[in-house]
Formats: sequence, structure tokens, C-alpha cells
Amino acid sequence: MVVASVDQKKLYADELPRQIFEGLSKEDSLVRVKHFIENWAYTQLMISEAEKNIDTGRINELVRQYKTDLLLETYQNKLADKFLDTLIHPSEWQKAYNKNGKIYTAKEALLKADVLIMRKDNKKKNLYKKWFYAQKNEEKDSLFKHLEDFKKLNFDEKWTYLSDFKQKYPVFKKISDKKIIKKSKKFVLSDSLDLYLIFIKDVVRQGQQLPLEFVKPELKQIILNERKEKWLGQLKNEMIEDALKKKKLKLYNQKNNE
Repeated sequence: MVVASVDQKKLYADELPRQIFEGLSKEDSLVRVKHFIENWAYTQLMISEAEKNIDTGRINELVRQYKTDLLLETYQNKLADKFLDTLIHPSEWQKAYNKNGKIYTAKEALLKADVLIMRKDNKKKNLYKKWFYAQKNEEKDSLFKHLEDFKKLNFDEKWTYLSDFKQKYPVFKKISDKKIIKKSKKFVLSDSLDLYLIFIKDVVRQGQQLPLEFVKPELKQIILNERKEKWLGQLKNEMIEDALKKKKLKLYNQKNNE
């Protein structure tokens, strides 16, 4: 059933979107239908006027070019997804970081920290404290034989934003950021129940270059884009060479055609 027409163009009832009827009363649905039909009619009228007053040749050319570009990009991406190696060697990470890392700076301070949390009344707390802050890994490793004595033991190698760190460990809430963001800083803190041993292993201050592991997603995109560009260049040369051999492609001397 036709619900509206503009010149030779018709809008049929089954072309009305179903969602304009969902969850609405009959009256509200009719209002939605009216708006949809009016918008459709306006679009058709404007297109009709535009076709009369605008040179559509340029637009058609742009549409053809867009279709060509879209087909090419879509197929190239499909080929790249299928054949391009996405494994990144450690040396590639470092090379990309050395080249591009300076553009990524910390908007907030970051830190790496080791954390041990145990009950304040733990009878071996002084021994555990000695092991935790020890320089030798053998002593630190001894802690893992007593995990049942700890609420948490974490020799964490991941960078954490300072705000996230303080939220995770409220015992730091009253300590200034300036005192926390110090490399090799030791903290012995407590609350009503627990004792917190914290060792700040490394820090990145606000405005400084972000560490490699923090910018890996961005660097991965850069590495893969460069790899893809190189791979597509090779593919282009191979396809042209193969087409010439099979005589699917013929190149004519332009001077002879002048």
C-alpha cells in the first residue's frame, strides 16, 4: 500500500520502520508515522530540486571514486587480516618506542610498587619486613613460603596511575602525592587491623614520557600500519609483474601514442 508519493517516487507502508510502532500507543505511533512521511517527502523534494539545479556529473564521479576506494580498502584489509603477520618481536617494540615514544606523556603520575599486607598482630612481622625490603631475591622469595600469613603479597611489575593506587590502598589517602612519587621509597603504614609494607620501585612524573608497556596499544597500531604499507607495496609489485607475465596487463609506450 502506498502511503505517500512525490512525482514518480512512492513510499510504501512496508517501508516504514517497525521501531516507530514499538512500545507506543496508537496515537503516538500515528504521530511518528506522520513525521517519518514528512521527512521522506522533504528529502525527495529536495533531491528533485537539487538534480535540476546542480551539475550531478561531479557528484556521480565522486560516488564512483568512493566506491572504488571503499572496495580497494575493504579488500586490502581483508587480505592483510588473512596474510599479514601480527606477531611483534621485542626489538620491534623498543625500536618503535625509541622512534615514537616521546609523543606520549603522562597526564598523571604513575608508579610501580611492591605490596605486602598482613595483620598488625602477626608475630613474625619484623622478619617479614626484613625479607620484604631485602636486596637479595633469595630473601624476598622466602615470603612465598608463608603466603598463608598475608592478606596480600604482590611484587607487581605493572604501572599504575597514582590516583588508582591511592583508591586501591586508602591507607595512603592522607599522604601527599609528592611524598609517594619517589623512586625506591619505603612505606610502613597501618590501619585499625592491618600492616602495609609498600616499596615504590619506579615512578613516572606528570609530563614525563610514558613507559613502553603503557603505550603498547598505540605502538602496535604504528608497527602494524608500517608493516601493512610495506606488505601492500610488495603485493602491488608482485601483482603487476604477474599480470605482465600472463599478459593480462599491457603497458604502452606513451611517446608512440602521442
